[in-house]
This record gives sequence, structure tokens and C-alpha cells, in this order.
Amino acid sequence: MTSITKIQKIISDLQAAERDLHLDLSSSREGTQASRAQACIGHDMTLSTHEEEVGRLNDQLDKLSSRLELVENQNKDLESELETLRTENKSLAQQLYDAQKESILNRISREEASQENETLISKILQVQIELEEYYQDKVSLELALGNSTLALDKARIAICSLNAEK
Repeated sequence: MTSITKIQKIISDLQAAERDLHLDLSSSREGTQASRAQACIGHDMTLSTHEEEVGRLNDQLDKLSSRLELVENQNKDLESELETLRTENKSLAQQLYDAQKESILNRISREEASQENETLISKILQVQIELEEYYQDKVSLELALGNSTLALDKARIAICSLNAEK
């Protein structure tokens, strides 16, 4: 932007010089022909110098305009890339949210399964204790039954021997 400001200043200086030239020309008409010629030559040289400077400045302006256009195109490309990155960021944020949600659900599910497993293990231990008690009762009953059978057999033998003695 400073180059454009400089160019505008130079153009206004050129316009002021041109006005001065016109003023000098009108005042020099009253003077001699030689002084007019010198003034014209001096003004022509000044005008020529200013025209060259204007040409250089116009070239700089063209270059700056080209650079500005290039920068604007780069800016558009960067804005497009930024929008793409924003969209990708939103997508990744959603994926992260979904993954965290799934992780929390999996953790809760594992905790529930762990609690359920502990409950089942507790029940299995209770059933095992009951089965051991039933087994011990069965063994005791079998032993008692065996003793009873033995006692009955002895009683039968005794009854038979008593019957035989009679």
C-alpha cells in the first residue's frame, strides 16, 4: 500500500510541476525569446525526467498489481485449504467423540460383566458348599445305611438261629 501512496504523491508532484510549467511559460512569454527557449528546455528536461519516473512507477505498479493478484490467489487457496482442514477437524472431533463414547460404554460393560462374574462366583461357591454338605450327608447316610444293614443282617441271623433252636 505504501508503494501506491508513493505513486500518488509522485503523480501529484508531476501535476504541480506541470502547473508550474504552465505558469512559467505564461510568464516567460513576456520575456525574451532566448529565456523562453531556456525555460522550455529546462521544463522539457524536468518533464522528461518526470515522465521517465512515471514510467518506472507505472512498471512498479504493474509488478505490485501482479504480486497482489498472486497473493490474493494464494489467499483463496489457503482459505480453501483452511475450510477443508476445518471440515476434517470436525470429522476427527466426531470420530474422537464416538471412540470415547464407545470406550466408556465398553468400560461400563466390562465393569458390569466383572460384577456379574463376582456374583456368579459367589453363587457357585455357595452351591459347592451345599454340594459338599449333601455329599457328606450322603456319605453319612450310606455309612448309617451300611451299619443298619449290618445290624439287620445280624438281627436276621440272630432270629434265624433262635428259630432254629426252637
